Amino acid sequence: MRGFNIKSAKNRFSVSNQFALLGQRRFAPFFSTQFLGALNDNIFRNGLVILITFQGVRIFGMDHTVLANIAAFLFILPFFLFSATAGQLADKYEKSMLMRRIKLLEIGLMALAAFALLSRQYPILLFVLFLMGCQSTLFGPVKYAYLPQKLHTDELIGGNALVESGTYVAIILGLIIGIETVDVDSDRQTVLAIALVLVACIGYMTSRQVPVTEAVDPGLKINWNACKETWRIVNFAREEKSVFLSILGISWFWFFGSAMTIQIPAYTADVLHGNETVVTTLFIAFAVGVGLGDMDVGQQRAIMQAFGVAAQGTVLSFSRAHETEADKIGLDLLVRACYDPREAPELWERMGKLNEGQSPPEWMSTHPASSTRVENFRQWMPDAIAQYESRCGPLK
Repeated sequence: MRGFNIKSAKNRFSVSNQFALLGQRRFAPFFSTQFLGALNDNIFRNGLVILITFQGVRIFGMDHTVLANIAAFLFILPFFLFSATAGQLADKYEKSMLMRRIKLLEIGLMALAAFALLSRQYPILLFVLFLMGCQSTLFGPVKYAYLPQKLHTDELIGGNALVESGTYVAIILGLIIGIETVDVDSDRQTVLAIALVLVACIGYMTSRQVPVTEAVDPGLKINWNACKETWRIVNFAREEKSVFLSILGISWFWFFGSAMTIQIPAYTADVLHGNETVVTTLFIAFAVGVGLGDMDVGQQRAIMQAFGVAAQGTVLSFSRAHETEADKIGLDLLVRACYDPREAPELWERMGKLNEGQSPPEWMSTHPASSTRVENFRQWMPDAIAQYESRCGPLK
C-alpha cells in the first residue's frame, strides 16, 4: 500500500458517484451477499440473547446474565482460532466459489438453528452460534480480499465506505428483526426460525451472481498450525508501525463495542425493568452512534436531529405506557382500600382544567394527557365498581 496515494484517490473518486457501484455486477452481488450475512448474524445473535433474557431460558443451570456473555464468547472465539487459516484459504482459492460454499454452510446452520428453536433445544443454539462464528471467520478475509481485485484504486475508498455503511445498516436491521421476531410468550419461535433460513437462502442466491475472482496465490501451501500462523502475521504487521497500531485500534474498538452491547438486554431487564422495546431503542442508539463516528460534523448534526426525534418518540411512548399501567394499579389499590373509585376520573378532570394550556402535547410528554387518563378510568370503572361492591358493599 506504499504506492497508494489516498489524497489523489479521493480527488479522482469525488468526480464520480460511489453509489454507481451498486448498479454494477462486479460490486452489487458481493455487497448484497455480505449485507445479508451481517444481517443474519445479528438476527440470530440478538434473537438468541433476547430469548435467553426475557423468556428466562436456562442452559446447564446458567441464567441470562452468564449466558449472554458466554454467547458472545462463543461467537468471537473462532476469530481468534481460525482467522489466520481463513486468510490463507482466501488467497489460495477462487473467491466467488468460496462465497457460495460459505453461504451454503450458512443455510445448513440456520436450518439447524430453526430446528433447535422449534424443538426448544437451547444447547444446540449455543453450538450453532459457535459455528456461525466459524462461518463469519471464513467469510471475513474473502470479503476484504475481494474489493482490491475488483475495484480500481480510485474506487477503493468509496467501495469500502459502502461496505462499511451497509454493514452498519445490516446491524441495525438485524437488531430490530432479531428482537421483534422473538415471541417471549410462546414456546415455539416460528417467525424467528423462518427469518433465519429465508435470509440465508437469499444470501446464497446473491452469492451465485458474484463474478469469478481468481486466486492471488493458488500455489500457497496452507499452514494448518493456527497459533504459529497467527504469530507470524502479528510479527509481519509489527514491521509497519502504522499498520500494527491500526490493527490494535480496530481490535479494541470491536472488543469494547461487543462487550458493551452484550450487556444491554440484561441491563434493560434487571436494572431498567424494561422490555424488548427498550432494548431495541438502546441497540439502535448504539449502532447509529458508531455509524455517525465516521461522518463529518454537518452530517452528524443532521442525522442526530432526525434520530433524536425518533428515539424520543419511542422512549416517551414507553413512559406513557408505564404511567397508564401505574394508573390501573392505583385504581385497584383504591378499591381494595374501600375508597370510591368514581373519584379517580373526577380528579383528572379537575387536573385537566387546572393545567389547561400549560401542558405539552401528549406525544411530547412522559405522561398521558388528563383527558386520556379520564377516558381510561371510565373504561376500567365497571370492573372497579364490581370489585368495590363485592369487597366493601354497595356504593352510595
